[in-house]
Amino acid sequence: MSAHIPFPETEFDPRTSNEERRGAVRVPAEAQALCRPLADEKCEPWRAGIRDVSSIGVGLVLPGPVDAGTLLHVELSNKHGAKIRPLLARVVHSEQEGEGSWLVGCAFLSELDESQLRSFQAQRVRPARQDGRRWIRFPCHVETVCYTSETVPGERRSARILNVSAGGIGLLLPCQFSEGTLLQLEIPSEAARLALIRVIRVVEHSAGGWFLGCEFADQLGAEELQELLA
Repeated sequence: MSAHIPFPETEFDPRTSNEERRGAVRVPAEAQALCRPLADEKCEPWRAGIRDVSSIGVGLVLPGPVDAGTLLHVELSNKHGAKIRPLLARVVHSEQEGEGSWLVGCAFLSELDESQLRSFQAQRVRPARQDGRRWIRFPCHVETVCYTSETVPGERRSARILNVSAGGIGLLLPCQFSEGTLLQLEIPSEAARLALIRVIRVVEHSAGGWFLGCEFADQLGAEELQELLA
């Protein structure tokens, strides 16, 4: 394993360690994982210990640091070796704990498939040249709503989707949410569904309101967490 594996965030700029905001409590775990950089399919998987885990993220113990923003393919297993399922994860921070030991905090990611992207007239398309993004973003102007636990329960915020890709989405909202906030977003389609998204970039929009760059977040279900911690 190399000391540093630079691979930039696929959709937007990664957060620094002091900007991390956890949307779920992490609990200690005695589990293991195999992981590798998503950009390098030929890389021999790294064995990692799992320090702690929540439904939306994991703390991996590795022999070296991994650059913030690096995308990892992660296979989680409980202490008995039973595999849970493979996941995508983005490195949020790396902290040295001792000689040859680093705690690498990761957030789980999700991606839209072709059928889900068709409702936006978008596709899963790779950029022609490496510019830091995993997927090409498609412009759109779709009205929708989102909500979060930071607002009054049941309160919905109107939002406009300005661009979308398989890995992330750009929203225009009349209000500001801080980086790291988890939102539930309604994706308009024939079979409307909710998507969990994580705010990773916030800028004031020239037309008024706030532009939120978001990534699609993945979650472990309650049964998967219980199996991982068994």
